[in-house]
Amino acid sequence: MKRRMPKLPRNKLFSIGIVVAALLLVVVGGYLAKTKATPKSAKIPEAVSSQLLFTPYVPTKLPRGYKVDEASFRTQESALLFSAVNSQGEHLLFSEQSVPKNFDVSGFYSSSLSKPSRLDSLKYQGVYGELNGQKKYLTGITIDDTWLLIIGSFTKSDATDLANGLVPQE
Repeated sequence: MKRRMPKLPRNKLFSIGIVVAALLLVVVGGYLAKTKATPKSAKIPEAVSSQLLFTPYVPTKLPRGYKVDEASFRTQESALLFSAVNSQGEHLLFSEQSVPKNFDVSGFYSSSLSKPSRLDSLKYQGVYGELNGQKKYLTGITIDDTWLLIIGSFTKSDATDLANGLVPQE
């Protein structure tokens, strides 16, 4: 003997269909959010990072159109230098070093920048301002034992995104 499924009213079938579709959207959305590629940070070559006496940081968020020039990583004296470039050939210059002992970082900012301003929405201490006599901007960031300087043509909002996107070299 065959069992018959009870007939459900149309509005109940419609409601079940909506619930199933909503659950499917939640599952697919969760999968996409979990597998979405997180910003990839540049990798400092081992030959360069092995010479550093501080924790180096690399950006995961750059202003639109910029990409870290993987061939630009080098050390000079005890500093790490590298750059990011966009399709127009404009550069952002990154300099990292140990926080200098007995050095007045605040005095450096006030003498080098016109109208320096703090970057308040950072995980770290940061300053942004226009370099005196130039049409370039500088962002200075202090993270534990590392002092980073970023120079280029970028907005204060870009500077905040850059700073918040810094991750230690893995």
